Amino acid sequence: MKKVVYFFPFSESGLKNRLFEPYSNPKANVPPFDYLKSYLERNNIEARTIDLWDESQDGQSDLLIVFDHPPVGIYKFLYRLRDLVRRKDTFPIKNHRLFKILPKFKRKVLMQWESAVNNPWVYKNIPSIVAHYDQSYFIPKASGFSHFYYPQNFNHLNQTHFGKPRTKFMVMMNSFTQAKGFWQFELYSHRVKALEFFGQRDEIDLYGPRWGSPPSTIIRKIWKGFADDKPATMAEYKFSLCFENAIWPGYVTEKIFDCLSVGTIPVYWGAPDIEDDVPASCFIDMRRFENFEALRRFLHSLTSENIKRYQDSIRAYFNSTSFKKFTPEHFSETILNIIQDQAI
Repeated sequence: MKKVVYFFPFSESGLKNRLFEPYSNPKANVPPFDYLKSYLERNNIEARTIDLWDESQDGQSDLLIVFDHPPVGIYKFLYRLRDLVRRKDTFPIKNHRLFKILPKFKRKVLMQWESAVNNPWVYKNIPSIVAHYDQSYFIPKASGFSHFYYPQNFNHLNQTHFGKPRTKFMVMMNSFTQAKGFWQFELYSHRVKALEFFGQRDEIDLYGPRWGSPPSTIIRKIWKGFADDKPATMAEYKFSLCFENAIWPGYVTEKIFDCLSVGTIPVYWGAPDIEDDVPASCFIDMRRFENFEALRRFLHSLTSENIKRYQDSIRAYFNSTSFKKFTPEHFSETILNIIQDQAI
């Protein structure tokens, strides 16, 4: 008999098993939940989203995995106030019913993906939140808890684009948003400052959603909308400003891998322990520079031979065991080990 594992997705859009469907834009790098479902099926495990759970089977269900804990405390109040203004009820099964559902499962597991600047309620209330779960795992490292790695949806370089000649200088690909807490660690405002600095010099293009009301006329000028083919667009540039949402240990997301996979050199700022995961020879560390002008001088000093050395290091990294922990296979093995209650 097949074992069934239930998942609480990040948002309502993932319900009805849509979490496990191939993403509508195959050229975007999103977590490989479609691969995860097929991997679990090969191991006689069926993955379902929580809305497909039959509550009448109370006491029969074994395992529930929650992706990111919903807002609590003052943040819960603020989100409900926002919903009242918008006249909508956002994700009620998670935001209102989670604590009623959790006790009905024999095992409850939290997998926290987002950083403290986006989910501050988790990091301000870790003891009380993890008390609701049997195990808790974090991408942004939290003392005393196991760390897991943000999975990419590829396991090799993008050979179609990696070796292409670069005709443009620099790009940034990010959505526009703002921190919700732990502002001392946020990098959203630094993205805006970088865009304005390089935008004044016509040395950067910006792609991503929600920049329709940008912070300045400079950003309005450099914003190119949404990149329908992210790898192909990224591969037109020598460099990419690659700032995570937050400066936090272990918080390494898809942003640096979007660049590396197509041979665009990332200017990285984010996880202070990034070199534990990606060799320093593969990227340009923003922390080395006093300001954006110093960074700019360095970038303009690099020759084609210098860039090739970065790309050679990237090739070596993708062929190494170090990259394997970010692959769909490793992520799926991690989930399987959690399901089988094995250490990760």
